[in-house]
Amino acid sequence: MPANAEISVIISTYERPRHLERCLHSLACQQGVAGRFDAVVTDDGSTDGTADLVADFARTAAFPVGWVTQPQAGFRLARCRNNGVRASSAPYLLFTDGDCVFPADHLATHLSARRQGVVRAGDCARLNEVDSERVDFQAIEREAFVSLADQQSVGGIRRLGRKAKLHQLIGSRKHPKLVGANIGVWRSDFERVNGFDEAFVGWGCEDDDFAHRLRKSGVRARTIVDRTLAYHLWHPPHPSTPGRWKDGPNVHRLIRRSPLARCLVGLDRRGVRDLAVRVVNRRYRWFHAVWPNLVGAESPTPCDVELLVLPGEGRFRGDGLRVVVAPEAMPLPPEVADASSLVVRTPAPVRTPDELFSAVGQAVRNAA
Repeated sequence: MPANAEISVIISTYERPRHLERCLHSLACQQGVAGRFDAVVTDDGSTDGTADLVADFARTAAFPVGWVTQPQAGFRLARCRNNGVRASSAPYLLFTDGDCVFPADHLATHLSARRQGVVRAGDCARLNEVDSERVDFQAIEREAFVSLADQQSVGGIRRLGRKAKLHQLIGSRKHPKLVGANIGVWRSDFERVNGFDEAFVGWGCEDDDFAHRLRKSGVRARTIVDRTLAYHLWHPPHPSTPGRWKDGPNVHRLIRRSPLARCLVGLDRRGVRDLAVRVVNRRYRWFHAVWPNLVGAESPTPCDVELLVLPGEGRFRGDGLRVVVAPEAMPLPPEVADASSLVVRTPAPVRTPDELFSAVGQAVRNAA
């Protein structure tokens, strides 16, 4: 992809070529962004005509269009999105799905809303089956799909946007939500958390996890639904979509306690020894022998894990997964228990680097 694009549109798709064709046409109709964007279609293993459709479109498109795919092995949207980012080049990323179309100022609006350290949380208005069939190229060029959307639903999205601004004032860590059909984020912030967690396989929860880890890393979420929406074309639900959200295949992973901000299986594959660790009590500096990527106690560099080994003295700073290692027989001071994310119990006080690495490594793998 060319190096001069300001924004890369990452379009996830799987065997919906007619939807994707309309999605791409709506990008071709964008105004005020000529020469400023490219697109990458990232596919989850389609075996129909999707690849040919993208190749045909790319030959005549006025903007660069890339293609990347992976073997079909279940619903792997997180990995699909990461693949798209790997194949892109722009410093700003806009995530969407191949079943969405956009008003003509959609990209220009996202570009004007860019702020360092801020992820833009958008949403999509959903068209019903009958109205979705009415969205042809002419309807896209006239933006007729905007009036086809249920206005009560659109109003509900706008109200959520206004509530998100109120949540912002009170410092909410949960709002606004990120919806994968319409997320704008700086590449540097995306890389800070190692992208989407590819351990999420099956429908759902990868967006919520991504949002949580971005916030954990210091990125703020701000709504953009008061400025622009995507419009979702109807299709039958994916077979792995649960009847109830809480029954989804990834809920157990989403609600695990205190995941790493920078996931292990994302843009890069990271082992436990790759984690940046801050040992908050000086007594255990010998841990460097098995975990070389240590961050100094007073260093401003962010870390993946803060480690307090007991007995010993130290205080968490709060910028990593806060892990306490303590003998089973030792009561934890209340302030330590309250501040910790994970507590690792050992039969006796750890005496060697290997003992400490084994205890902490297993706990971090479970949490990650």
